[in-house]
Amino acid sequence: MKKKYHDKELPLGLKERKGQFLVLGRAGLDLYPHPEGSKIFSAHMFRSDLGGSAGNICVSLIRNGFSASLIGAISNDPVGKFVKEKLKEYGIGIKYLYETDGRMKTSLALAEIRREECEVVIYRNNAADLDIQKEHLHKINLASAKGLIITGTALSAEPSRSVVFELVESANTEHCPVIFDIDYRKDAWSIEEAYDVYQKMLDFTDILVGNEEEFSVMFENENNGTWVEQTYPKSLLDSKIISIIKRGKKGCSIVSKSINKAIDIYQVEEKKPFGAGDAFLGAFLARTAEGKSLAEAAQSGAASAAITVSRNGCASSIPTKEEIENFQTIRSRNN
Repeated sequence: MKKKYHDKELPLGLKERKGQFLVLGRAGLDLYPHPEGSKIFSAHMFRSDLGGSAGNICVSLIRNGFSASLIGAISNDPVGKFVKEKLKEYGIGIKYLYETDGRMKTSLALAEIRREECEVVIYRNNAADLDIQKEHLHKINLASAKGLIITGTALSAEPSRSVVFELVESANTEHCPVIFDIDYRKDAWSIEEAYDVYQKMLDFTDILVGNEEEFSVMFENENNGTWVEQTYPKSLLDSKIISIIKRGKKGCSIVSKSINKAIDIYQVEEKKPFGAGDAFLGAFLARTAEGKSLAEAAQSGAASAAITVSRNGCASSIPTKEEIENFQTIRSRNN
């Protein structure tokens, strides 16, 4: 039986609400083969940085002029301590960052900075970020938060899944906007399990963000992720949830009951294929919180994504608001 998606009035309120963004999900250690272009298997040196989608989204929000704190868990070991120090270095709040016992480990990712044959290897056995507990929630004040961002990997296993649902229910009660970044990872859980959990998550979501493949998982699209305007599910077009569908080189689409608009990408010389989505989301939410239209916010997100893929690294490559505006000004002059 198909789920009937909620039709509540969208309490965006990002501009009116004070406080900081709260981002729930993983932060980890990223290692990049050095020099740029090297393959992992032949590298003699690696450059380290903060990683993980939630960590990167926090960086993007902060570089776009807003405060952000991470809700998550790290291991009580040198890798976890590295991540904690990097979070502080980037200006990310760690009040809601918890340490797990020795059984759980902070995620590790190795990623190549190259356009062709770019390999990314992620180690998430006994992932510490999935060990966040319900007793951690009592400190979190959603009434004073600007918005709550959930990254989908946090839903892939317990106890993190139950924590997410308790938190988003509280967010709805406090009229705190919930932004759901689907962030589906097929190596973390099956499509069938993800679909059931995602359907439940829609009841609490105000803004839904993902790529075409992730939306096809979420809505059981039969076109194998090949999304064109005519194949958007009617439930998506009729919903008051604002959906941001990232379509790679085809740009992105903003879809809801009140809008159906395509946004083009900015063409750049790419150095690597990752990091764009997290940079996009932070800039998009920042512009929305400033009162810009959804289209203007998405254009800013597209510029942030373009700059990010044209640079080395991931978190360190995410641009500031000033860099985004300068980039857009130059591109508008050249068009």
